[in-house]
Amino acid sequence: MTDWEAQGTPASPFGPDGADWSSPEDLLSALAATLEQGGVAATHAVVPLDEEDAAIGWLRMSDPGERATAAIDLRLRIERAEGSWSVVEVEERRHCRLEPVAGSCRDPDAPPPKETSEPVSSDEPAGAGGVYLALGDSVTFGIGVPRPAENGFVARVADALSTAVPPISETRTFAVPGETAAGFRDRRLDDVIAAIRELGPRVELVTVGLGANEVLRVRREEPCVDDPSGDPCQALVEAAIGQAAGALDAILDGVLDALATHGSRARVLVLAYYNPDLEPLATATIVGSDGGVACDPAEAVPGLDDRIACVAEAGGARLVDLHAAFLGRELKLTRIGEGDVHPNAAGYQAIADAVLEQYLLP
Repeated sequence: MTDWEAQGTPASPFGPDGADWSSPEDLLSALAATLEQGGVAATHAVVPLDEEDAAIGWLRMSDPGERATAAIDLRLRIERAEGSWSVVEVEERRHCRLEPVAGSCRDPDAPPPKETSEPVSSDEPAGAGGVYLALGDSVTFGIGVPRPAENGFVARVADALSTAVPPISETRTFAVPGETAAGFRDRRLDDVIAAIRELGPRVELVTVGLGANEVLRVRREEPCVDDPSGDPCQALVEAAIGQAAGALDAILDGVLDALATHGSRARVLVLAYYNPDLEPLATATIVGSDGGVACDPAEAVPGLDDRIACVAEAGGARLVDLHAAFLGRELKLTRIGEGDVHPNAAGYQAIADAVLEQYLLP
């Protein structure tokens, strides 16, 4: 067992320069989900402090499985500033959960063991099958269900297309809970373009689900807290929708240009959002004054989904209308009744079905 060591401030999206978090619990849940997506078992808890704007978070990481012996505990100091919680200090401890077996749970400072056998080669040729690139926020990530890497819509789509022609044999997910379209453009688009450059013609499908967090953040600003239907709040919402659409347009341009440059004829699908709040004002924010999703220049007040539809249309991408897919079933397909805007398992299946329908259309 080692002594605690201060590790500094983590990088985005969990540091002060990354996504906004409304509570320490939300932040830790997203961090645990990120680890689980990478195949690490993670449990977490929050311990309140006497300080109003601070808390201690505990995160235990270990290899999955009942015989996992090594574990890493992180003690996180979480503080609130300007309405958002972030990790400001991390301390780490490595230890054994069970009796070490066959050299497991070795001293973290010991040199790695020597290889005793040659790597096993696969009969499958390198680069076989197509690749699915999933770009987005917490919905693309899979927040709202256990093991999002297995139970989110991305995994469901990939599994359904594993026997398609051509088959999807690899998935790369570029998704961060809480990410805005502008944040993705500035921090993650280069990674997507680099992946397209590497994979070239193997890229068969790209999904893009971004833009809602610009609007959700505005709802926490003072004018919208004081009077959600007032003109100051509505001006902020319209500005946020415009910013989201502009950033999404830049993302789509970058992706489409990279695909064309590197020989991919991938189908690109852009996700319009379901309604995360059943209040009439929220409905208007999503679908605008006409109550539907379409790129209609004549619509008096377009909503977020209408602007997303225009971005997709301008780029030649297909729109996945999740508002229509969820309409009338929001309480059954999401966790709204529990105060969580994310889909449940049935909701992620509905998203997967809508994505597959658009992908498989001629």
